Amino acid sequence: MCRLILVGIVVTLAVLALTLYLAGLFLGPWGVAGALVAFVILAPIVLKLVGKRLLQRFAIGLFDSKSRVLRDATAVIHSVTPADAPSIDLDTPTPGSAPGTTPDDSEAAEGGDDEGDDVDDEPARTTKKIDLNQHYYHIDATIKPKPADGKFQHWDLDDLTLVPFDLKIERSADAAESDDETCRVEEVQVHSGGQFAEPEGSKFAGEQRIRLLVSVKAVASSGIAPGKPAAKNAGQLPTRLKFRYYFESFGDIRLP
Repeated sequence: MCRLILVGIVVTLAVLALTLYLAGLFLGPWGVAGALVAFVILAPIVLKLVGKRLLQRFAIGLFDSKSRVLRDATAVIHSVTPADAPSIDLDTPTPGSAPGTTPDDSEAAEGGDDEGDDVDDEPARTTKKIDLNQHYYHIDATIKPKPADGKFQHWDLDDLTLVPFDLKIERSADAAESDDETCRVEEVQVHSGGQFAEPEGSKFAGEQRIRLLVSVKAVASSGIAPGKPAAKNAGQLPTRLKFRYYFESFGDIRLP
């Protein structure tokens, strides 16, 4: 990237020098002045266009190098089962109260009028996130890459996503960084020592068995089973997914 920037600067200065020379040779001092004004006006526009193209090419090259780790990879799907929505601990104190306190706690601390009221010291409640348009699944799969032969030798679990099976992967910088709204990975576990556990790191070299909790949104899709009920205000639920890693996609995950 630095080399490209340096080349761009050298070319720009060379073009400027040649333009001033020709303007002075054929048009005199006024020609040089006019050339300078034109250069000041046009140079930022040209540099912006050229710089954008260079940055896009650099980004595409970087994502392509990362993608190569899982190019022609396969995925062995061991099981796909419906799951409950993930649970989270919610602690929602009233405005003005300290985190972890209840409304009665705040009132007692301020010397409220009801001295006989019991103080509610209940712990934070565990509440499930509810979204009628989201369906949750556990996916147990083994990712099997080909032997790495590029700059990158490890693939990153954090960059592994799920997309509808019929989605066409575009080779562009914007597409590589964009997230498909149909599927979202909620929880990740890796298989180690005969059991699944949270990973200590996200980078792996070679084969790895994983267990994902994913949410799938009901959307309009060509991969829809006839007669499958639609989620409220969101079309129908896709029945097939695949793994995506930047510009690469693989696997065939069939939802029950």
